Parts: sequence; C-alpha cells; structure tokens
Amino acid sequence: MNRILNERCCIALTNGADVRAAGDEAYDMAEKAPASIRVSFPVRNGVIAGLADMQLLAAQMYRKINDGKRVNGADFCIAVPTDISGVQRRAFTDVIYRAGLRERNVSIVDMPVACAIGAGIDIFAKTPSLIVNIGGSRTGIAVISEGGIAAYSAVPVGGDLFDEKIIQAVRRTYNLLIGHKTAENLKKQIGSALPGSSDVSVSAFGRNVLSGLPSRSTVTADVICDAFAPDLKQIGGAILSTLEKTPSVAADQIRENGFFITGGSALMRNIRPFLTRETGIPCAVASSPSEAAIRGIITIAGNRQMAGLARKPENELF
Repeated sequence: MNRILNERCCIALTNGADVRAAGDEAYDMAEKAPASIRVSFPVRNGVIAGLADMQLLAAQMYRKINDGKRVNGADFCIAVPTDISGVQRRAFTDVIYRAGLRERNVSIVDMPVACAIGAGIDIFAKTPSLIVNIGGSRTGIAVISEGGIAAYSAVPVGGDLFDEKIIQAVRRTYNLLIGHKTAENLKKQIGSALPGSSDVSVSAFGRNVLSGLPSRSTVTADVICDAFAPDLKQIGGAILSTLEKTPSVAADQIRENGFFITGGSALMRNIRPFLTRETGIPCAVASSPSEAAIRGIITIAGNRQMAGLARKPENELF
C-alpha cells in the first residue's frame, strides 16, 4: 500500500494524555483552543522535543493510515537528520518501540538520502548530486555520490523561522500582532523569495500593539519578502560552503548539473531563481517536494537493492 498521509506533526490533548485530535485537525485548534486543551508540536528544530506526545501522535497516525484497523507485525523506516546526536536519533526509534504499534522491524535512513531518492535522483550514480532540503526548522545540504553522503552541512533556517520573521515584520511595520497560523497564511499567499511585488497585498487580522484592540491591516508582499531575505541568503551561503568541502571534481560536476530542492518551503514562490542567483548554480524543485522523504522511504522499502540504506538502530553508535 503506497498511501501517504501528509499531515501536521501536531496533537491536541486534554487531561494530560487524552487525545482530542491529531494531525491537521489538531493544528486547526492551535492558537484558539481553550485552556483545557493543550496543543503540542512534539518535533522542534528537527528533533523530538516531547517524546510522550510523539508516541501518542504516532499511534494516532498509524491507526488513521490503516483506517482504524488493527495491524500487527508492521515494518517501520524513519528518515532522520544526518547531524543529530545519537541520543536524538534514538528518540525517533523509541517512539515506535514505546507507542504500542506491535512493530516487527524498525530501521532508520539518512534524511538527505531519502529526499534524494524521493526526488528521483539515482544516488548510486558515479556523478554526484546535491540535495537541498528546506524543512520546518532547518535546511540540510548534502552531496550524495555512489550511495553515500560525501559532504553535509545544515543551517537553522526553515519554514518555522520564516513564519517568526513575518510576525516580527508585521508587528514592526503595521503595529499588528499576528499568530503563527496567520503568518503562515501570509507566506503562502504573498510570500516570495524575490522582491518586486509591491502592488500585491492581502488583509491580515490581529491585535493592535498600541491599543490592544482587534485590528486589520493590509500587508504587502514586499514586507513579507524582506522579512526572511537574510535567512534565504544564509541557505545560499551554506550551499556554497558545502561545495567547498566537496572534492573539486565532484563540485565542478554539481555546478554544471545543478541541484534539487525538497521540503515544504521549496514551494515558496521564486525560490528556484533566488537560489540560482545566490549560488550561480542551476536548480530545480522536486515533484511534490514536501513528500520527497516519505516517497524515498517507500522506494527503499520496495527495492531490495536499496535495503542496505536502511540501518537497524541497534547497529548505530550512540
């Protein structure tokens, strides 16, 4: 079954551990739920910050993807960031072990490898490839050659940071305090990696920081673009610094062939021409970039030649 459940990593709880909602339904409650409902985001900065909440969320998502049916003996494969600590990596597998999912096998795969395969890259080719995964809280940049990661770097820049910068910019420019959900909507509606859309605007609702009263302002696209421009430049710089750590022949091939962008923020308007301008290297956005990692895992699970890419957690050094 190649079914993908693409939902928010979010869970709403009452009385500590009673699940009220999970995934997108829980996210809809964020910033408006009563005090009796706690809305939790168990993954922060690319690692699990709330293990107990993540276990509950994993169980809920597992039941949902199986339409509520009880399934025994399933295999699990988890894509994890390359540069996290052994303890942080272990937390991802502990979620499965402790969630009561009756797991049969649990394995892990490096996130850049999964994203590259999901983007359609032949990771076993002798010609190296560069994958840039712009996630929720970090951007990972990896050079992949002959089935392995030849060079890697990461910067703490992603969709969550973009939202925070939008909140700050709207408050500074319009004296309007907005929430993260409103900031995300502004990013999706009028956000762009390149300026030049001063005539594009959208109405945003929030609280006036001077009067404290509910208020509405018209936010222009240029304000949104300027909000996270320095952070996008940081991604461009990280790409170039990663190539500096790559053998010269491989780096030259990447400069000639270009690189792929994955992750939810790869859907930002003009991200491709922006990174091409910043790096001088052609690039392309992967098909369904927010699902690249899971599509890579599906490919790995169904291809015996790729079985070695998924490692047993007990074989990891912690």
